[in-house]
Amino acid sequence: MAIEGIKYVLIANPITKNEIGCYPEKGVSKKIKTEATQIFNKFCESGSTMKDLRNKINNDNDGNYFFKINSQDIFYLVLGDKNINERDAFALMDYIQNEKIPLLIDKSTQQLNLSGRQQLKTVIEKFFENNSNKLNDINLELEDAKNIMKNNIKDMTKNIDEIENMEGKAVQIKENADLFNKNANNLKKAAWWANCKWTIILILIVVLLLIIILPISISVGKKKKNKDKDKEKNNNTTRILYFND
Repeated sequence: MAIEGIKYVLIANPITKNEIGCYPEKGVSKKIKTEATQIFNKFCESGSTMKDLRNKINNDNDGNYFFKINSQDIFYLVLGDKNINERDAFALMDYIQNEKIPLLIDKSTQQLNLSGRQQLKTVIEKFFENNSNKLNDINLELEDAKNIMKNNIKDMTKNIDEIENMEGKAVQIKENADLFNKNANNLKKAAWWANCKWTIILILIVVLLLIIILPISISVGKKKKNKDKDKEKNNNTTRILYFND
């Protein structure tokens, strides 16, 4: 039984045109095995010698066929469902090659021996187990990154609120300062007008006093002057009488 996502894996030798091994060996429809064999035969007939050239055939019903020939002239084919992407399919081929699976063959049949077949199954399962662990690690990292982003956004929102509060306080302080300056100017103007009023009052008092005192002074002066003249006139009269006697 194939693992989830992988329907069929074929390893073959394009030089001898024989199949080396496949996975799974049982539980695969004859249709899939036939299609895989046909793709391999057509590849051999094409005479393509391009190493590690990635090929893909879409199959709406069964999934996607991925295949290539590597630098050791080994043909690999992977049939995966819609959940298997191209990167994972060709990475699986490289993983199988790195584990030297194609070397575990029976010399007489040129096919995988029992150890090779078991190893192929183990390698494929291990590959997807590692991928699953990596995917879990990536999901954890993404979750951590998402939490960090949430905290950053929360902090940014908090900072924005604090900035808005500070801006509001700054506006209020400016308004208070403007009101203080306005009140100070009004108070200054009021004090100036008060000083002017008292100055005007003092001037009016001085003028009024002058108006009252000057006529009196002039009148007193005239009376004194007249009195002096009368006194002098009386003195002159007295002298004339004196001389006549």
